[in-house]
Amino acid sequence: MTVVAVSDDSVRSAPSRADAKRATLAASVGNFVEWFDFGFYGYLATTIASVFFPGEDPVARLLATFAVFAAAFGVRPLGAVYFGSVGDRIGRSRVLVVTILLMSGATFLVALLPGYRDIGVAAPLLLLALRLVQGFAAGGEPGGAATFLTEYAPAGRRGRYASMWHVSSFAALICSSGLVLLLTAVTTPEQMLAWGWRVPFLLALPAGFIGLYIRLKVEDTPEFRRLEAASETAAAPAREVLGRDGGAVVRTLLVAAVQQFGFYTIFVYLASFLQVQAGFSAGAGTAVTMLTVVVAMVVVTPFGALSDRVGRRPVLVWSCVALAVAAVPLMHVAATGAFALALLAAAVLTVPLGAFMGAAAATFPEQFNTRRRYAGMSLGFGLASAAFGGTAPYLSTWVADRLSDPIAPGYLLVAFALVSLAASLTLKETAHRRLDQL
Repeated sequence: MTVVAVSDDSVRSAPSRADAKRATLAASVGNFVEWFDFGFYGYLATTIASVFFPGEDPVARLLATFAVFAAAFGVRPLGAVYFGSVGDRIGRSRVLVVTILLMSGATFLVALLPGYRDIGVAAPLLLLALRLVQGFAAGGEPGGAATFLTEYAPAGRRGRYASMWHVSSFAALICSSGLVLLLTAVTTPEQMLAWGWRVPFLLALPAGFIGLYIRLKVEDTPEFRRLEAASETAAAPAREVLGRDGGAVVRTLLVAAVQQFGFYTIFVYLASFLQVQAGFSAGAGTAVTMLTVVVAMVVVTPFGALSDRVGRRPVLVWSCVALAVAAVPLMHVAATGAFALALLAAAVLTVPLGAFMGAAAATFPEQFNTRRRYAGMSLGFGLASAAFGGTAPYLSTWVADRLSDPIAPGYLLVAFALVSLAASLTLKETAHRRLDQL
């Protein structure tokens, strides 16, 4: 650890670069496990629909599968409040150990479930129960990971370091989509339906144990340890958040709206959209999604670093403007049925979303005081996940079907971009202030 002097002549312990790198790995690995699961659930949605939901109508089966997907997000705010409050009381690292165990365990058990043909209605009910456990645990993961990274980041680099939260998400989606592509290539449709879809779920358990090992090796953040040493940790963080930070929670919720809807529309729903609306094969739809995720992973950290220099708000605002202008035309291009055009449209649409996420990664935890940062960010971001993220695949599928317009998700993306634009304009700039000044 290195020591730096501050204006009050007190001595503050700052994390070394090696400490920050270890913390980045610890925070990212759990986020990887979370998004690995959610990614392949979305990519395998049509297969999962056939296994767990009977019926002849493929759209109805897909809607049922995405309804279970959305239900897992419905309990995220509950997990966010619970784990966020505990994390502000006893420490970020201890809670992140529990969340990764719950997430990986619930995901692994899905692989062992029999299908509807074997046990009837109990199959989708058990699937729903395990997804709810996974969603509850995942509610404590984003706020914990973002808080952990932000509080460990070197001075002036919070945007860059916090963006690694999203890099791990994109890496997970690349791995999950790549695994689905591999399974599609080496199995027949019958084999995929019988056992192939179970393979990614089985891998969640060893991935979770690896993440657990890494997280147990990293001590808590310097910010929390200072608070704990001074006996200033909050006794009831959630109550403090509701009493003092209501405005910050609402701002986090609304700023995160386009990130949540855009993320699940582009990186989860798009594969099904290209199959159902554009006539792509499952492999082609997944390939487009995987390549666009690569684009996002490349751009998110540079824009996080840019927000360290020019401020969070300018990057957020202009990203929302770009999404609002480009969403509908690019959805039209993607729906033409041409692989090259679909890939180009999706990649271009991904750039402003990646830019937004790069700046937002540090913005969310910066809205809250250290005493209640984990609880506050978790609540605002968890509500956004439930309202705008988990519902995105279902809402997009339902609206496109009801309106008989495959471009309908593009109009929804414009609406959410405008909501987040308005909310971003109300933010106070936080990029150049110390965490203890927020």
